Amino acid sequence: MLVYGIGGAHNDLMLEALVLAGVLATVSGRERVGAGTVVAAAAVKASALVALPFLVAGSPRWRRPAVAALATGAALGACGFALFGTPLLNVAGALGAQQQAVAVHSVPAQLARLAGASGVPPWGHIVAVGLLLAAVGTLLVRVRRGADWLTATGWAFVALLLTTTWLLPWYVAWVAPFAALSADRRLLVAVWAFTLSVVVLRLPVLA
Repeated sequence: MLVYGIGGAHNDLMLEALVLAGVLATVSGRERVGAGTVVAAAAVKASALVALPFLVAGSPRWRRPAVAALATGAALGACGFALFGTPLLNVAGALGAQQQAVAVHSVPAQLARLAGASGVPPWGHIVAVGLLLAAVGTLLVRVRRGADWLTATGWAFVALLLTTTWLLPWYVAWVAPFAALSADRRLLVAVWAFTLSVVVLRLPVLA
């Protein structure tokens, strides 16, 4: 985590600190506090929201964390509007525009390059989002049937890293704690493999 945080000098460690605080509260039996904390993490970076549906789905009293998440989101939205006014309403548009950006070392960009394309075509973005939604939906069903929600969250972040067209090395910090917390060795291997692939792909940049 320190390697990614210091190397990236970005807000991802702030995000992950809040997400893990929410995880700690949830596994300690305080699901409402946990859900609210994850929503607060999303105020730092929207990618934190990936963990929220799994936290809610994994709770036997899922309505409590769901209501807490909505209340926290409403409170943060009101505070943001009071501080920043109408520009806050442009956040959704800004996030949508950012998702159209393409990083050279993202998995979709690498696949497009292998196929002979100069970039990810519009339909490629649609396919990537569809695959991500399908993966998240499948994992949520598994959680509702009794699967470990921490492990499912880890796999959801793996799916996000594989499908996003905007990938930076320190984004692996999103999934690293869940790989450590999960008993699923396959998740740990997947995160290590993805980490090594990121390092290898970035070596020419370092040189």
